[in-house]
Amino acid sequence: MKNSLLRRNIRLLVGVVLVGQLLAGAMVLALVLRPQTMRVADISARMLNAISLVMEDKNAAERARIIQAINDDASISLRSADDPPGAGGRAFPNFLERIFMRALAERLSSQDVMQWRTDNDGHLWMQVNLGGAPYWVNITPPRIAGPLVSLFIASLVAFVVAVAGGLMLQRRLDRPLRILARGVAAYEPGSSPPRIIVDGPQEIANVAHAFNDMAERIDAHEQERTMMLAGVSHDLRTPLARLRLSIEMMPHDDEALRESANRQIEQIDYMLGQFLDYARGGGDEEKQPVALSDLLMAAADDAGMANEVAIDSAPGLTFALRPFAIRRAIKNLLENAARYGVPPVSLRAHKSMNDLVIEIVDQGAGFDPAMSEHFLKPFTKSDTARSRLGTGLGLTITHNIVDREGGALEFSRTAQGFLAIITIPN
Repeated sequence: MKNSLLRRNIRLLVGVVLVGQLLAGAMVLALVLRPQTMRVADISARMLNAISLVMEDKNAAERARIIQAINDDASISLRSADDPPGAGGRAFPNFLERIFMRALAERLSSQDVMQWRTDNDGHLWMQVNLGGAPYWVNITPPRIAGPLVSLFIASLVAFVVAVAGGLMLQRRLDRPLRILARGVAAYEPGSSPPRIIVDGPQEIANVAHAFNDMAERIDAHEQERTMMLAGVSHDLRTPLARLRLSIEMMPHDDEALRESANRQIEQIDYMLGQFLDYARGGGDEEKQPVALSDLLMAAADDAGMANEVAIDSAPGLTFALRPFAIRRAIKNLLENAARYGVPPVSLRAHKSMNDLVIEIVDQGAGFDPAMSEHFLKPFTKSDTARSRLGTGLGLTITHNIVDREGGALEFSRTAQGFLAIITIPN
């Protein structure tokens, strides 16, 4: 999956929360647990020093009574060196226990070396000198588990809240960005760009405003271009009509000259028609169900090839598309086949899965299909077509129409001949 803004923001949030909780844990350890452990060690050392003074010069029986009284209190446990606690617990003390034992040893007046062990219940026992004799004492230092569990729960809650808040923030940012992306993706050359809702934070709203302003400028430019080309076409066709009439009224002593003049007029008229088709784009036409057999026959008639094209379409085949635009696209391909190909020309339509496939086939060699992207550019013609009638816009117009339908225009050389294939998805 791509490195989306959502993924990056979640990673950033997780990283910030984890670093914050680690710093919080370090501060709790340094500012809470360690000072608390030092205070417990100080109190314990004073208490043990006092017990050591009391037990001096006492016989074994008196010492036993003192130990029993201390053990009955349950806040501290004492055992004689002859009755050591059972071993078998942890092999190493934890971090706070180390701090506690080191601080306790420093504060005990009779202690140089501190021996320790843990029993099966996890209790920490230390050997200390009390009244000149060794004893095992259990004083539980502050537990690291309790504060750490609380810190972990707090961290988990903070993590969930941060991620939930981040996701809500991301959703608020992501929604207008997705709307903007859909608006850009929906734009088709020759059509009016869609307007998008201005929503979200100010920065995103500014982008939406800029997109809508751009759409307005594109609309104005397209309308100006269409009006200009339509005006040029109209203004030029009027004198062309007059010129044709003048030629018809010329004396018939030079028939070849008159035919040549008429051909030039027809070429200019054809080229003006292509310019106008290219400018219009056909983006305003709505899709509607169309009978393919009727559409193919109308396109062949538009190309002036109604009696020259073999039409093959399944009976009753209908498809939702922009009929006049597709009819113009088929007409352009038929004219190319008649102009640059070799007869006979065939026109076929059928369904492949749910897609509509329209094929125009002629018996010529055509051009290299690998060069199709080159010939789909405006005003591009092959070397063999440069001296012939045309503007180099026919394939561009056809490609734009098919692309607006969400389809594809492809070319292929096969044993049947040269194929131009229009595929339109359902």
